[in-house]
Amino acid sequence: MFALLRRLFARAGAAVLTATVLSAALPAAAEATGERIPVVELRLPGPDLRAAVVEHCVVFPVVVTTEGELGGGNCRRPAAGAVPRVTGEGRILLAVDRPGWTWQVTYRGTRSAEPACRGTRSAVEVGEGVYRLRPPRHAGTYQVTLVGIGPQESLRARFDWSYGTGRC
Repeated sequence: MFALLRRLFARAGAAVLTATVLSAALPAAAEATGERIPVVELRLPGPDLRAAVVEHCVVFPVVVTTEGELGGGNCRRPAAGAVPRVTGEGRILLAVDRPGWTWQVTYRGTRSAEPACRGTRSAVEVGEGVYRLRPPRHAGTYQVTLVGIGPQESLRARFDWSYGTGRC
């Protein structure tokens, strides 16, 4: 009976020690990933605009101990700012101030709920931290959501895009 209690207390002590070590490691991981919200620019023919970042998440690296693994993250929703409006059929480049991201772009037509007025496309990397956004398949006005995944972080950003006259 006493041997069982000693083992339980030993495990509890190890768990407290592990929790203390991990709680010290997580803030260091947050500093290492730089919890500053990335700048997401829309480079246009004309003045550049910043996409409205609606959510930014930092993922802490998994810490492995003899008791198991612990990972975590932190998501923030910045204060709502104005959603920029892009007008025109010219090319749009997306630039982020951090390397190693992938981007999915979701279009939702504001004039029609038809399936043809909704879609998701991947952005194409054309340089270090610069991506070309493919336009929606049909002309119209769209709410555009950018979902970016980078090393140990992700974000969602928005802008509105109107080009041509179309059903969407």
